[in-house]
Amino acid sequence: MSSESTIVALAAIHEALGSLQRFSERNVHAMANAPDLEAQLNLASKNTSTALLALEAMAPMLRPPSRRSPKGAGSLPDDVLAEVFKVWFEMPDSHGCSYRRHRISPGYAAASVNRRWRAVAVAIPSIWTRTVLDFAATTDIGLHIGTLLTRSKSLPLDVKFLDTPRSPTTDEKLSPNLVNQLAELVSKCTRLSISWRSSHCNHIGYYEDSLLPLLQASMPQLESLVLGGVSPIWFFADRLTKTRLLTLCPNLRVLDLDALPLRFIEATTMRLRSFHTRASMTGEELARLQDAWPMLSALDIRFVRDGRPVVFPELRTLTCHHDGIFRCIPLPANVPCLQYLSIPTTADFHEKLTTFLDAAPCASLRVLVLRTGAGRSAPVPDFARLFPSLPQLRELRLVGLVAEEVRCLFAKWNEGVHHPPLLDAISLSQCSIDGAVTRALVNFLALRNEKTGSVLASLSIVQQGLLLANYIICSAWMRPRLEQLVQNLHFDVDSALVACDRAVNAD
Repeated sequence: MSSESTIVALAAIHEALGSLQRFSERNVHAMANAPDLEAQLNLASKNTSTALLALEAMAPMLRPPSRRSPKGAGSLPDDVLAEVFKVWFEMPDSHGCSYRRHRISPGYAAASVNRRWRAVAVAIPSIWTRTVLDFAATTDIGLHIGTLLTRSKSLPLDVKFLDTPRSPTTDEKLSPNLVNQLAELVSKCTRLSISWRSSHCNHIGYYEDSLLPLLQASMPQLESLVLGGVSPIWFFADRLTKTRLLTLCPNLRVLDLDALPLRFIEATTMRLRSFHTRASMTGEELARLQDAWPMLSALDIRFVRDGRPVVFPELRTLTCHHDGIFRCIPLPANVPCLQYLSIPTTADFHEKLTTFLDAAPCASLRVLVLRTGAGRSAPVPDFARLFPSLPQLRELRLVGLVAEEVRCLFAKWNEGVHHPPLLDAISLSQCSIDGAVTRALVNFLALRNEKTGSVLASLSIVQQGLLLANYIICSAWMRPRLEQLVQNLHFDVDSALVACDRAVNAD
C-alpha cells in the first residue's frame, strides 16, 4: 500500500467510525428490543477502532518526507550556528545562570548542550574572551583558567574575579601554581575587575599572600581596571612605602581603585581618562594627578581634605561625595568642559555650589544629578534656584530622594522658579513617589508645557529592586496621565519592593 492510499484509507475509517458512533447514539432507544443488532454494531465499532489505531501507528512511517526545512537551532549548519553563538556573546547580559544561580558564560553554556554544539563553540575563540571567575562557586578554578586561555587563543580578554580569597596560606584555591596561572591570565586582559569576598573585609593578611602583587605584572593590553571590596584597614600601619602597582600598564585608561591608597600607584606611568577612588586624598595629591593626566575626562572622588585651585581642561564628568572638591575647583573656569555633575543634596554642597556659580554661570553643564546624601540636608527646592546659572542644562536627575523632597521641588518650581530653556529630560530614579508627588509632578508638567509652549521630551520614573522601608512605589495607574504630558515616558516600577514584608503603593 502506498503512503497516499494509506492516508486516504485512514481518513475513510475515521469517517466510518464517526458515522457508526452517531448512528448508535441516535438509535439507542430503538435498539433496546434488538440486542443482536446492537451487539453487531458494537463489534463493528470495536474492530474499526482497532484497525484505526493500527493505521495511525503506521501513517507517520508511510507519509512522504516533508519538503520543508527542519526547524530548530539544532538543525542549523555549523557556520550558521557559529554566527548565532557570536551574536549571543555580544548581547547585553549574555551571561546566564546555573540552577545554583552561578554565572555561566555563553561559551560554556553552548558547549554543555551536546557534542556538536560543543565542537562549534570550542572552535570560536571570540566567545571565550569574556568570563566571570567566581572563586566561591568554581570547584577547580585552575582548570577553568587553563580552558579559557586555550580556547581564547591569543585574543584579549575581559575577566571579572568574584569572591577573591585573601591568601594561599588560608585558602588552598590560591596555591602558587594558581597565582602563576592568574598572572598569565591578567597579562592578556583588556578589561579586568577584581572583587574581594566580604567575609575578609577587615583583614587581608600579608600583602605577599593576596592577589594585589599581580597588579605589578606586565599588562600591556589592559585598558580598564576596577577593584571592589577593598578596605582601608588592610593597609593600616603597613610597611609597603615603596611598593607601586600598575607601572606596566601603558594603555590603562579607566581605573577604579576603590579604597586602595593612592601611594600604591605612580600616576606618571599612566595616561588615564577616567579615575575613581574611595580613598582620602589631599589637594596636593589631586593636583599631581591632574598634572599626570591632562586628558582626564571623568573623576569620582570620595574625600578631599584640603586643596588649592586646579584646572581640569578636559574634565566632562564629575561625581562628588565631599564638598572639599570645590576648594580645588572654585570656579566654572577650572572645569571649562564640565557637562555632568553629580552631588548629594546636603546643606554644605548647596552652599559650595552656590558659591561656585556666583562668580559666573556654568555654561557647559548639560546634566545635573541630585542624589540623597548623608549629613544635614538642604531643602531640595533651593537647588532649583540655581538653574538660572545653568543656561545649557538639558537633563535633571533625582536619585534616591524622599517623597517630601521631590514634592517640594516641583511645587516650588511651579511658583516661579526659572525653567532652563533647553531642559528636555527629567529622571526620577529610586525616589519615593507617593500621591502628593505625582500630583505635584502632573501640575508642574502641565504648567511647564504652558509656559514654554513645548512638551517635555522625556520623563523617566524608575524604581527597581529593594527600596528603603519608608519609600513608596509609584502607582502604575498614573502612567496614562503622565504619557499625556510628555513626548516619551519611561516607566519601570514592576520589580520594586520596599524593605518590609510587602510593597507600599501610592494612593
